[in-house]
Amino acid sequence: MLLSIRDRFKKSKWLGYTVVVIISIPFVLFGIGSYLSSDGNQHVAVVNGNEVSLAAYEQSYAQQRFRMTQAFGGKLPATLLNSGLIQQQALEALIDQEVLRGEAKEAGYAVTDKLVRDYILKSRAFHNEGAFDKALYQQQLYSIGSSPAAYEQTLRQSLPTEQMQAGIVDSAFFTQQEAKLISALQQQQRSLTYFIVSSKATEKQITEPSGVELKAYFDANGSAYIHPEQVQLEYLELNIDAISSDIFVSDEEVRAFYEEQKSTLKTEEKRRAAHILITIDEAGSEQAALQKITEIKEKLVAGADFGELAREHSQDSGSALQAGDLGIVARGAMVAPFEEALFSLSENGISEPVKTEFGYHLIKLNQIYPATQKVYEEVKNELINQLKVNKAETAFFDKAELLANESFENTDNLDIVAEAVDLTKQLTGWLTRADQSGVAQYPEVIEAAFSEDVLKERHNSQVLEVGQNHLIVLRVTDYKPETPKTFDEAKSDIRASLKSERLRQVLKQQAEKAVASLISGQPHQAIADEYDAELIGKGFVSRQDEEVNPQILSALFKMPKPNNGQATYQSISLNNGDQAVLILSDVRVPESSDEGQGQDTRFRAQMAQQSGNVDFSVWFDYLKSQASISRNQSVLSAN
Repeated sequence: MLLSIRDRFKKSKWLGYTVVVIISIPFVLFGIGSYLSSDGNQHVAVVNGNEVSLAAYEQSYAQQRFRMTQAFGGKLPATLLNSGLIQQQALEALIDQEVLRGEAKEAGYAVTDKLVRDYILKSRAFHNEGAFDKALYQQQLYSIGSSPAAYEQTLRQSLPTEQMQAGIVDSAFFTQQEAKLISALQQQQRSLTYFIVSSKATEKQITEPSGVELKAYFDANGSAYIHPEQVQLEYLELNIDAISSDIFVSDEEVRAFYEEQKSTLKTEEKRRAAHILITIDEAGSEQAALQKITEIKEKLVAGADFGELAREHSQDSGSALQAGDLGIVARGAMVAPFEEALFSLSENGISEPVKTEFGYHLIKLNQIYPATQKVYEEVKNELINQLKVNKAETAFFDKAELLANESFENTDNLDIVAEAVDLTKQLTGWLTRADQSGVAQYPEVIEAAFSEDVLKERHNSQVLEVGQNHLIVLRVTDYKPETPKTFDEAKSDIRASLKSERLRQVLKQQAEKAVASLISGQPHQAIADEYDAELIGKGFVSRQDEEVNPQILSALFKMPKPNNGQATYQSISLNNGDQAVLILSDVRVPESSDEGQGQDTRFRAQMAQQSGNVDFSVWFDYLKSQASISRNQSVLSAN
């Protein structure tokens, strides 16, 4: 499968780009440092003399777009795509990274091979059944087009900047007095009573605008009422799901595939291990460590319990409490001398002292989990599904390549392309930039439809990747430019706008009048009744109260405190058009509990962390302001 894809790369430049984008997205997990070297003369920026390559920018853009697509629930608004914000954020992220990388290098930050190795071994993304899994590590990296060597190089570039940032953030502190003041504000509670002056009760009182008022408003604001530009499209859609439904796999193919994959259809041998570790101290007393581990070995030979000795003597604090248990271990998870000793033991066997970079170990093999071969019937359905996927992917890539080539060669004709690729041409109705239904649900479609090359030149679009293994090529068949609405066309919109503004003003006046009445001392319930509103008493609420409207809660904690037992009052506009009248009658701070001292310590640590992050941000802003940064607008505009 991989060989066939590689061959297609050689034949189709477009397909290569498409697959690069697909595999680049998961690189958000690993960083993009390895791409920061310049790629010929194609660079997007120069930071302190170091070029940021176009390849790095394209990678960063793909990641940023993926993040924002996820944030918007899988569909980016066309206005966001057209704003250039994603491109700007992608570029600035690379510039920031290069500024930090250069400063870390200048300051002498570096990482050792051991630090890189420990970081990888501790990464949960590469753990299986609680232990590092070398096969999983390699598989995950290869699946995104990377390799262990490339990932380790990325870590060597990124870890120094993390060390530098930690040095600044971790140096921050927060005094006890500061913590008390902030804690009191955060824990403060306020007594809330409120009522709503509702638009529903008032809108019937709003008079209809006269024809003269409507016309006068249109004459003054007519330019705001327009018919947006519209396009009609024809398009071809290639989706692997449609291809998959027609795929058939014979029993002979499945059996042959099983024989071909048989060596991979088995579990790897694993071993459950325990150990006792005696470290070699900084003074270098290796002989003392060896003597102690030898004495422990002699006790074991004499019949002592391994677990008890591990609890008593092992200097690996993590496993000592678990009787030395290290869990289930696969090959590649441990350093070479440890692994060699472990996998040479028989079950329940105990090794001789083994020296590693961590000290001296005694290793016990508690259980062997042998490799097992999966039988045909056990994996038959899995193999059928995989064969269907393989066939569908092959057919999809074949058609995708043909679609790209034909749409490029026949740039002003989709009928020829449809016939060559065996796809049915589809048509849309009139679409605006704001449409999000049908094929317009894909931001890439709207972006392409209103692009200069497609809209003005009437060329076929590029092959648009609107989902995984889901492609669209489109062409504009008709266009309506933006046109102003006539008075008759705009009349209903103007009427709604005028009535809405009048309603807003009336509600605001009513709420302000209610506040004035409350300040004058009139009863709360009487004023609420005057506006047919329910007087709602919430009692004391905190800043984090989830049962109170966030707008009301925010306004409540900005109101002046009650003075000499006199409540304070305020009205605010809500997002739905209503007005809320707030009554603040008391403020309190709960007394500290018995756990107050421990909570105070944790709180100070949290505030110190936040303060450190602010310090780092301020320092970095200064660092960036002093850096020599130039952005290559010609390359950016072309991409």
